[in-house]
Amino acid sequence: MAKRPTLEDRLAELEALRAQPDAGATAVSLRHALGLKNSFIVARAAVLVGEFELRELSDAMVSAFNRLINTGYEADKGCRAKTAVVDALQNVNAGEDRVFLRGVSHVQMEPVYGGRVDTAGGLRNASAIGLVRMNHPHSLLVLADLLADPIPSVRTDAARTLAFRGAADGVPLLRMRVRVGDEDPNVLTECLFAMLQLDAGPSLEFVDKVFNGPDPALAESAVLALGQSRLPEGFDKLTHWLNQSKDRDQRKTLLLAMAMLRQDTVTAYLVAKIEQGRYDDACDAVDALGIYRHDEAVCGRVLEAAQSNEDDDLLPYARNIFQ
Repeated sequence: MAKRPTLEDRLAELEALRAQPDAGATAVSLRHALGLKNSFIVARAAVLVGEFELRELSDAMVSAFNRLINTGYEADKGCRAKTAVVDALQNVNAGEDRVFLRGVSHVQMEPVYGGRVDTAGGLRNASAIGLVRMNHPHSLLVLADLLADPIPSVRTDAARTLAFRGAADGVPLLRMRVRVGDEDPNVLTECLFAMLQLDAGPSLEFVDKVFNGPDPALAESAVLALGQSRLPEGFDKLTHWLNQSKDRDQRKTLLLAMAMLRQDTVTAYLVAKIEQGRYDDACDAVDALGIYRHDEAVCGRVLEAAQSNEDDDLLPYARNIFQ
C-alpha cells in the first residue's frame, strides 16, 4: 500500500512547482491543492497562484475562500488561507468584489488562554485593499468602519489604506479619528501621516493645531507624522516647534523627526548642533542621526563634529552609537 503523503510532502510538492511555473501540469496541481481541506496547503497554493499570475484559477480560489469562510475557525485558524486567497486574487487582478466584501466584514473568534480573540484583522485589511485597488464604490465606507475596528492594527492599516487610495475625500475620516482619540498612539500617528500625504496644505495646519493642543501624546504623534512625511516644509515647522519647546523629551522627538525627513539641509543642521551645542543638546542630535549609523559619510561627519565640540565626553558618546 502506498504511503499517504504527509503535510510536509504536500508542501514540498507545491514548492517544487516553482521550478516549472509555466508547465501545463502546474495549474492542474494548484487547482487540486486549492480544493483540499488543509488550510496550510490551500494557503501555499494561493500564494503560488498569485506569484504565477494564474488568473484562470480564480474560480478555484473563490471556491476555496467560500468553503473556508462558511466553516468554523478550525478549518482555517488565523485566517491564513483566506487571507492568502484574497492577496492572490488581487495579484491576478480578478476583481472578485464579493470575496472582498465578505472578507472585510469577517470576524473569527478563536480560543486563547483566558478567553477568545479575533484573528481576522489581517483578512479585513487585505480585503479592504482589494476593494480600493478595484475602485469599488463602497471602499470609503469600508475604510470608515475599519478606522473604528476593535483591533488597533486594523485601525492603523485602515489609515495606510486611505493614504494608498490617494483621494482627499478620505481626510475627513482621518481627522475624525484623530479628534476622537485612540488608545494606541500608533493609530493617531498613522492617521496624521496619511492626512499629510493626501492633502498636505490644510493637513499641515491641522497637525500644527494638534501639536499645540493639550495632549502631549497626541503632540508626539504629530511630530512623528511630520517627520515621516518628508515634506519640504517639514523642517521649518519642526524648527519652529523646537524653538518653542522646553521639554527635553519632546525636543528629542523633534530632532528625531528632523532626521526622519532625510534632507541634506537637516543633516547639516543636526551636525552643527553636535559641533556647537551644549552637551545635552549635542547628545540628542547624535541620537537623532543614529538612524544613519550605517551611512559611512554621515558617520564620519558626526564623529568629526563630536570631536570638535569642547565637551570631551561627547566623542565617546557618539562613538558608542556610530561605531
